[in-house]
Amino acid sequence: MSHDALNRVPMLLSVLAGLILSVLPLPHWLNIARPDFLVIVVLYWSIMVPRAGGLTLAFLAGLLLDAFKGVVLGQHALALCLASYIAIKLHLRVRIFPYGTRRSPCSGCSRSTSSCCSGSTA
Repeated sequence: MSHDALNRVPMLLSVLAGLILSVLPLPHWLNIARPDFLVIVVLYWSIMVPRAGGLTLAFLAGLLLDAFKGVVLGQHALALCLASYIAIKLHLRVRIFPYGTRRSPCSGCSRSTSSCCSGSTA
């Protein structure tokens, strides 16, 4: 394996873990409090390593989530691509924030993506 491929292994494993946690069935009372793990993972990699992950990672992760949840193909992919694009454009601004305030921009983007995705499912 090349050095570049080894650097992408943690990225792919974390996306796989986020995907599993996103589709894992939970009781209704616990499902309400579940964050969008896949959105958090994609935003993290888009901010920390925008060239390695970026829009391709967001699109493929969104397509996988669409396939697992059985919704319109491309719904989560579009939402994750939009969130990832915003994160990539603002990644230098976000990275200069102190760690305690770094969560604020990501949580707002995560909330807007989940409302975008959950609004059209019936």
